[in-house]
Amino acid sequence: MAYLLPAAPITIRPLLKMLSGKINRVPHLKYQIMKTNLEIVQEGYANFLQGNIPALLDTLSDNIEWELPASAHVNFAGVFKGKNAVMNFFRNVDNENAFSEFAVDSYIANGDYVVALGHLTATAKSTGKISSNKWAHLWQLEAGKVIKHYEYADTAEIRDAFSN
Repeated sequence: MAYLLPAAPITIRPLLKMLSGKINRVPHLKYQIMKTNLEIVQEGYANFLQGNIPALLDTLSDNIEWELPASAHVNFAGVFKGKNAVMNFFRNVDNENAFSEFAVDSYIANGDYVVALGHLTATAKSTGKISSNKWAHLWQLEAGKVIKHYEYADTAEIRDAFSN
C-alpha cells in the first residue's frame, strides 16, 4: 500500500516526548525512537538545503548507489558508488550550478521506498543559462540507510542549459 504524503512531516514525536518523562522514571525500561524511512529522506533534504552535505552523507549506506542519467551530459551525471563518489557528485553540482530554487513538493512512501517530487531552478555557471526542472527522486532504504538513489529529471533541459 502506498501513501501520498504532504511535504510537511506528520509526526507523533510531541506525544512521545510528553510520554518520555513518564517512561524515563522507570529505570529498567528503555526505548529508542526509530526514524521512519520517510523521516530519514526528509532529514536528508533538510541537510541538503542547509548545505550540510556531511550530515546528508550520514544517512547513506557505505555502498550507496547514486544515479542521475548520463544522458544529461554534465559532470554530475552518471552512477556514483560509495559515499566518496556521492560527495564528488555534490561538489560537481555545486561547482556547476547556482540554485535559485530547490523544493520538495510532496512525498510518497511505501515500505523500503520513498519518492520525493519537486522542482528546481538553477543557472549553469558555465553558460549563464537558466534551467527549470521538475524532478522525482527514488530512494531505497535498508536498515535505516539509503542504499540507492535515482533521479528522474528532464535531462534534455539540463543538457541544453550547459550547451553553448
